[in-house]
Amino acid sequence: MGWQVPSRPGTAELFLAPLQYVITGLDFALAALDSAAGYPLLRRRFAKAIGHPADFRDPQTMNEKTNWRKLYDRAPVYPVISDKVRLLDYLTLRFGAERANALVPDRVLVTERPSAALLEAGGTGVAIKANHGSGWVRIVHDYETPDWRGIAAEARMWLRRRHGVRRHEWAYQPIRPQILVDRLVLNAQGAPADDVKIAVMDGTAVYIFFESDRFRDHRLSYYHPDWTPMNLVMGRYEAGTHRPPPYDLAGMIAMAEELGKDFDYIRVDFLAGSHEWRLNELTLYRSSGLAAFDPQELDLHYGRMWKHRTYEGIWGRNPP
Repeated sequence: MGWQVPSRPGTAELFLAPLQYVITGLDFALAALDSAAGYPLLRRRFAKAIGHPADFRDPQTMNEKTNWRKLYDRAPVYPVISDKVRLLDYLTLRFGAERANALVPDRVLVTERPSAALLEAGGTGVAIKANHGSGWVRIVHDYETPDWRGIAAEARMWLRRRHGVRRHEWAYQPIRPQILVDRLVLNAQGAPADDVKIAVMDGTAVYIFFESDRFRDHRLSYYHPDWTPMNLVMGRYEAGTHRPPPYDLAGMIAMAEELGKDFDYIRVDFLAGSHEWRLNELTLYRSSGLAAFDPQELDLHYGRMWKHRTYEGIWGRNPP
């Protein structure tokens, strides 16, 4: 796109920007103190969310093992696959450039300086995201007349933030913050694609959750890999109604299992459109290990299935 003149920040942004940097600094300081003290704040948060004390040294449940991974597993590949921009580097090393580019949504741009003019040039029918966090996304539909200055200001706010610091989500912290813009994948109703998220342990899919209407009436439905419904609710979201399987579920499961071979546990997240699917992200810390299972026994069931092993995949053997 060449050199870009950034949007002139408004008065509110000029005031908020230094404050956001201060808050981020305090987050890191509080996380450091919590770590030095043996994680009392994280333990309190865990007990409140899950309903029992945490054992982070000898974890047994899925939630405990997720927190163990946050605190003690420092595989160099984790910040790469958690970065929505660098994930493509990992996929390229794993599958080659042609296949890797076909797996992800069509990319419009990546920038560290999201101006209104630059985002407007990318057009509508896109998802504007931060690469270094979760949930920082702005959908711009084809039928909208967007407030590009407001969207650019929001994107710059994301760049000043750090995701998961107080929850000790280590893999996000080394990521260089950037904004990416991808073409939307649409479902049969012309709305943004639903999310199909496949939990994989040692290359085998163990359960799936289907996340529908994420930006309006957010619901989750849980399934076994053969798409039979599970009696499961997880976290704060209401259970959705039973849905027919998405387009090419078998293809998504096959891709999830192929990617998952390198990991003891990974969640492979797809955007499921009406006649296509694309890989959205790889998730290491499902709900930060702070989402209760109902029934609770499944937390222990999947925790026992998760057998820790050190990452020895292609990025560790031959990183670019």
